[in-house]
Amino acid sequence: MFKVFKYINITVEDRDVLGSALQKSSDFLSVYPNPTNGDVNFKISLPSEKKATLKIFNLSGQKLITILDQEMIIGEQTFTKDFSSVKEGIYFVYLETDNQLIKVIPLIKK
Repeated sequence: MFKVFKYINITVEDRDVLGSALQKSSDFLSVYPNPTNGDVNFKISLPSEKKATLKIFNLSGQKLITILDQEMIIGEQTFTKDFSSVKEGIYFVYLETDNQLIKVIPLIKK
């Protein structure tokens, strides 16, 4: 299953890179506002304590920044990052928990 987002004549596909395993995960990631031109909020909800890693990659697959790399408690937590100095473009937000890729969300910087 995939979703297609269109922005300035660019098509981005949000595919589950691990198939149905990603769909069954109870871990939750929300990225907003998206598209953005400033601060971005990353809301993570975990059903149990575990290590979480949140990274941003560009379209070339290069890691731009690591937002989070720590043990997380149960529940919902929000982290904010200033994206105003980041170049316009499409980026990908990767959430890993316990060293397994859980979710990939495209992030558009305008």
